Amino acid sequence: RGRRTWRGRLAGLLSAPARASALLDGARARCAGYRLQAIPRFDERVDPIWHAVRSEHELLVTRDLRALRWRFDEGPDRESYHRFYLLRGSRCVGYVVLRRGELLGSEVVFVIDLLCPGRHLGALASLLAARTATTSAAAVVLDLLDARAGRILRRHGFLRVQRASQRRFLAQTREHRELLSDPSRWFVTRADSDWDHPNAVETGE
Repeated sequence: RGRRTWRGRLAGLLSAPARASALLDGARARCAGYRLQAIPRFDERVDPIWHAVRSEHELLVTRDLRALRWRFDEGPDRESYHRFYLLRGSRCVGYVVLRRGELLGSEVVFVIDLLCPGRHLGALASLLAARTATTSAAAVVLDLLDARAGRILRRHGFLRVQRASQRRFLAQTREHRELLSDPSRWFVTRADSDWDHPNAVETGE
């Protein structure tokens, strides 16, 4: 019963009113000069994004050009990822990596990775929701551990779903133990593990 209930809720997340709201929110972001640009692979434009963002978080994995090419452009699943830069005017201010898949029997868009300064996150969320609203996907699924992001994402139509999890660490120093024991100091996405394509369905775009 629970599985059927959640499947229905998931399919309803982007109902007609929700899709209309997402499209309107995306239009506001475009009026502010933002847009998503599809790219075949990462290039040197990503390094300034990494340098602008890395000081905003105490604990995050490196996301410079070398790391992103290794993670998304050179692996066996590279054709499954859809990469976009977030532009404001002609300036590149962020990126996002998507992958189509299924969750509880519904087609969804998984956000595998994203990075941008906090002031641009609302625009990125708006454009993601608006883009998904024009497809057959039932929802955008974003697994993100970022203490600042929750309020911004809720303003742009994202719903928070609690998940039970267990974390175990071996910390070498007291400073490391304090850092690792406080998730509010982390920035973590699906790209920080190999859990980035559950039940993937290759639909192409």
